[in-house]
Amino acid sequence: MTDTLFSTGYHSDREAFFAELARFESVTGRKSQHHSFAIDAAEDLTVSIAEYAAPRPERVYVVSCGIHGVEGYAGSVIIRSLLRSVLPKLDLQTTGLVLVHALNPYGFHNFARVNRKNVDLNRNCAAHAEALFGSENREFEALRAMLGPARPCSLALKERLRFYVGIGQALALSGPQALRQATLAGQYVDPRGVFYGGAHVEPEIAFFQEIFARIAHTYREVLLTDLHTGYGVRGQAYPLFGRADSEEFRAYTQSGIKDGGTDKAYTVHGDLVGYCYKTSKRVRPDGTFNGVVVEIGTHGLSMRDQLADLQVVIAENQLRHYGAVDGATASTVRANFKELFYPQAPLWRSKALEVGVETVKKLLAQRQFVRE
Repeated sequence: MTDTLFSTGYHSDREAFFAELARFESVTGRKSQHHSFAIDAAEDLTVSIAEYAAPRPERVYVVSCGIHGVEGYAGSVIIRSLLRSVLPKLDLQTTGLVLVHALNPYGFHNFARVNRKNVDLNRNCAAHAEALFGSENREFEALRAMLGPARPCSLALKERLRFYVGIGQALALSGPQALRQATLAGQYVDPRGVFYGGAHVEPEIAFFQEIFARIAHTYREVLLTDLHTGYGVRGQAYPLFGRADSEEFRAYTQSGIKDGGTDKAYTVHGDLVGYCYKTSKRVRPDGTFNGVVVEIGTHGLSMRDQLADLQVVIAENQLRHYGAVDGATASTVRANFKELFYPQAPLWRSKALEVGVETVKKLLAQRQFVRE
């Protein structure tokens, strides 16, 4: 039954989101202000933000999904479930509510993590007066050729062996922390490379930033959750990369990754939660901000699992820029990539919804937005 809640495409998912908003409004008697930004009129791709302003504004809850495109399918289901089961319990007289659907509609529609320009939007969120696009990632530079081979992708054994030999040499020379920094922290030098953060703020992000700056100025307290999939043990949820003024919230989110991993192994640039924290502190220095990424695992946390995932991401990037050696390889690469960030198994989908909703409920309860 849960599996039927998950959409097969961007447009049907957006329709499901709007339908759930209408149901929420019929229950609560509140009407939203709808913000929409079209990135592609021909394909009808829009960033959609529903804002429920509080008549007596004190605090606001912001929940977003789809900044990494394909990851938005699970995030959207979690948001829709929250609209039905948890969010009606908010005190909507004093608590604002902002729901962000598909910050990256191109990636959502095309089952990619990046936008049309190959930009990872979660490395593109430059704060006011921040020199983000001049950021260096020396670890990436050292491994650039291995991480972005400029040739058609192939799944032949010799190609896989070439990858693992290169990775093994990098690990022996610099260790796992340098590899994580190279691959996950964001880079601003190779427009065709993985984890490219762009050369300027992308329109999708600028649209969100304008709305968020106003919201952060209006409310004395901001609580934010940004929903993702991919990293972590399959079917488990992790609160990661928290930016928190509340000591209790910080302690909860810093529990983060378990079973041998850590969310502190690399420094992230240009992420959404970091941008929102910096902006909140700038526009309302006396306010309170607590924000976190909620990640739903799809594979595992062992080094072997993470290297296999990295190879999938590199192959998909190769496919988009350089094609594949044959049609069968292209189909397999697309299927492997989709499975990594949007697994098809009903058991994973059921678990993702369960643990995602439960994690958000705990975060809301921790700040007393709702009671468990």
